[in-house]
Amino acid sequence: MKGSLRRPKLRIWLSALILVITLTLILAYSSVAGLVNRGEAAISLVATFILFPLSGAVTLNVDAQLEEQRRRLSDKVSGVATNKSSPIPAEIHQVRLGGLEMRPTWTEARQSCLDLHPHWIFRLWEDKEADAFVAKYYPDLFETYRGYPLEIQRSNVLRYLLLETFGGVYLDLDLKCLEPLDFIRSEYFVTPPANPTGVNNAFIASSKNHPFWAHLVGSLKRYNMSWFGSPYITNMFSTGCHFFSTMHRTFRQHMWGQRDDGVMASMVVLEAKHKLNGHVVTPLFEHLGASSWHKSDASMVLRIGRGVEWLKSHVASVSVFALIFAALGMVGSFAWALKTKRKRAFDRSRSATSKDQEQGLMEERRHL
Repeated sequence: MKGSLRRPKLRIWLSALILVITLTLILAYSSVAGLVNRGEAAISLVATFILFPLSGAVTLNVDAQLEEQRRRLSDKVSGVATNKSSPIPAEIHQVRLGGLEMRPTWTEARQSCLDLHPHWIFRLWEDKEADAFVAKYYPDLFETYRGYPLEIQRSNVLRYLLLETFGGVYLDLDLKCLEPLDFIRSEYFVTPPANPTGVNNAFIASSKNHPFWAHLVGSLKRYNMSWFGSPYITNMFSTGCHFFSTMHRTFRQHMWGQRDDGVMASMVVLEAKHKLNGHVVTPLFEHLGASSWHKSDASMVLRIGRGVEWLKSHVASVSVFALIFAALGMVGSFAWALKTKRKRAFDRSRSATSKDQEQGLMEERRHL
């Protein structure tokens, strides 16, 4: 009787439990999907931080091209700027959003680029023009674009969309031109290395509708997340240089899977001496290193990055030590397992002996 009463109650409790679990899963679906999305993005970003550029980007040595360009200019021979068939259009895009005040040094830097590119089209994109452009060409992204909490995020995304739509060259406002960029137009996609790792988005040269941009633009919503309450990390991981580097790395991996050698070869990175880091002079630019959007959290992240770069530069030594520690760990684990096995065998032996002794005593007592 009691068993028959318990079964219906058990069924009711099980049904209620299943209902609660189902409702919880339905309510939490979006949160779980968000966690999975965040996890996938985090894995890709960390992989870029550790591996890039060891994963092997194509490096472009521009010394010979620069020398040839100087010779042509000294001989007053027209450069490739007038060659309309060049993959990269003779257009330079710059972005000034949020009423950013133009510093005198930025105005001078921009004028240096104007002076060296008299036949190029220059476009300075500000808020009104930028919003109209995104609304017209990327209506599905407009809400995401306007929803970014940081102005620098919109600035990053805007440069990507402009280069996909029009092609040309993007330059940060704090880049002073030291050489004409005409020679770069024979390439399809060029960017300098970044600090501490990856590639930099302060200078990008690209042909119109390069397939890389579709890969990047298609990932913007997935990577649009806040990270640890840090403005620096949030920007870098969602739209900035580290996001850009992750897209660069994963796109080349995708192209490798497609065996599209031509597209892979078109993704070139300048040599290390072109790295734009702080106030530095490279063969092409003087980078004034404004970092106008950096907050107090930036220095901590950069210190961590320098540590990772040190490990990567000493990868051989680190690998040797890692192998030594791994070997010692394996030996220690084996010794511990052997000791544990012997102790268990000894304990079993003692237990068996104790049982035999107890049985012997019980036999003696019975005989008494």
